[in-house]
Amino acid sequence: MSQQINVGNDSLYTGNGIAVLLLPDVALWKWNLTDGTSCGIYQYSNSSVIGNQPGGSYGGTVLDALSSATNMDSLWCNEGSAAPSGGSYSRTEGFVAQNSPAATFANGLIHVRTTYDETVFQRVLARNPTGDAWHIDSACCGTKFDNIQGFGSAGAGAGYPLVIKGGNSFSISNSTFNGPGTGKNNIYIAGSSFGGTSATPSNITFFNQYMEKYNTAD
Repeated sequence: MSQQINVGNDSLYTGNGIAVLLLPDVALWKWNLTDGTSCGIYQYSNSSVIGNQPGGSYGGTVLDALSSATNMDSLWCNEGSAAPSGGSYSRTEGFVAQNSPAATFANGLIHVRTTYDETVFQRVLARNPTGDAWHIDSACCGTKFDNIQGFGSAGAGAGYPLVIKGGNSFSISNSTFNGPGTGKNNIYIAGSSFGGTSATPSNITFFNQYMEKYNTAD
């Protein structure tokens, strides 16, 4: 891939763009962007990215980097502006994001910037052995994460499987976060201390999480 894939509209009312991206049953998409700010898939409000990845294996569509020289924001991100844009009423499910060549990603492989209302993430697996897997900058007002997974490699170069910087009134259920880097946690509720400007997260519901102890920071 030589460019970012945009899914949806930059306004709720323009009627332009692709509203739904149906991912192939089997595919490997690799990006080679080096600007440090682009995403592989950029999803707008009122849109869907849908695949058939079951959630617990490396099947379906896999998003990856082409080489160690790749330098991007993330492999998937959403619009970062306020409501009614951002991530209102969006659906993201059924794919894998991985970093096999040890590329550079500024905000993990899955970068959730702003979500509202009936936004749903499910069956999305992210594995980054040399950085963070998930970054949630802000999620609010009923956003649901269900059957998602974040993995590192439990080594000195690994990051956090999940970083939560901000948001309130959202839930994470039936999910797995394993393999943090040395001295790091499986889930890091960071607030604005993690280089961001978001307020400290509040009213987050965790239900039925699976985590394993990898090092003394867990």
